[in-house]
Amino acid sequence: LTCLQPRQIEDFKKFLQGRVSSGTVNKALAILKAGFSRAVTKRQLEFSPAEHVESVKEDQTQRRPFKTDEITKLLNATDSEELGKQLNSEAPEWRTMILIGFYTGLRLGDCANLTWVNVDLLSSTLTVKTQKTGRNQILPIAEPLVRHLNKLAGDDPTAPLCPTLHGQRAALLSNHFHLVMTAASLVKKRTHESRGKGRSARRETSRISFHSLRYNTTSALKSAGVSDSVAMDIVGHETEAVSRNYTKIADDAKRTAINKLPDITL
Repeated sequence: LTCLQPRQIEDFKKFLQGRVSSGTVNKALAILKAGFSRAVTKRQLEFSPAEHVESVKEDQTQRRPFKTDEITKLLNATDSEELGKQLNSEAPEWRTMILIGFYTGLRLGDCANLTWVNVDLLSSTLTVKTQKTGRNQILPIAEPLVRHLNKLAGDDPTAPLCPTLHGQRAALLSNHFHLVMTAASLVKKRTHESRGKGRSARRETSRISFHSLRYNTTSALKSAGVSDSVAMDIVGHETEAVSRNYTKIADDAKRTAINKLPDITL
């Protein structure tokens, strides 16, 4: 480690830039800087070779919400023979995933790992501890989602809502949702053909993914006139402007907001 120089850290940064997103590059740099700074503090190194290496500019490609007709295509694709051949019994579960994602704003992994313990159909309430932030959320369930979940409800309260998807790795879930988008003709099919960049070459970023449903939830709530603080509490966004330490959102306000979401099942 004592032989490392800033030039080598710069080279490593460039190496990563051709393979992963700028956000991932910056996370790697932050980890290196923290480690080297700790080594300097303990006098194991005289200086940190990463101290003056600048972060890279964030990608300009931004996620966008799905358009109304695109959501319809996604839901229809879950019943298609094409998707059924690729995902078998998993295909219908993606309809449940899409509805949960749209009506709660939950992230992909949180949706996949829900069990009936999380759902109270009598009070139309969903309780979940999010994986990314560890935040406990109590969310009203919109009527279209209640209707759908009532069709699925069984006798085992510990059973997953989506048995085939429950506990799966995020990468696999993301890849399978890409197949759903492919079946809906929203994105091009991924191929394994070599493009001369190697196996670790950076994949082209799509502007739509399952995460786009969080944008849909937020956009639909705000379009319906829901205040920023209520929309943020439902979706689980946290900012300095609206801190949950000072802003408490009443359950009835959240339920009123949820009921303003459009019915995408029609």
